[in-house]
Amino acid sequence: MTTTDRELLPCPFCGKTHTAVVETASHHWADEYEETGGYPHSERWAVMCDASAPNGPGGCGASGGFKESEAAAIAAWNRRAAAAMAGEGE
Repeated sequence: MTTTDRELLPCPFCGKTHTAVVETASHHWADEYEETGGYPHSERWAVMCDASAPNGPGGCGASGGFKESEAAAIAAWNRRAAAAMAGEGE
């Protein structure tokens, strides 16, 4: 998983603040394509709430979906998170 200097808002599903990570599709699917020589598609990025086990940060596993750029993945995640935070008081 990779990290970014750009601010990631809390997970829109579990609300945790330290679990959001930016991940590439090639890293996410590495095990699936190991025997065939690697990820065969154009690279994509997603922000995910890291649910790594057993010693991970304990996120819920939510994903913002894979996007064409890291910036687009972060923007999509932050839009969803902002909308979730705005609805908290209702």
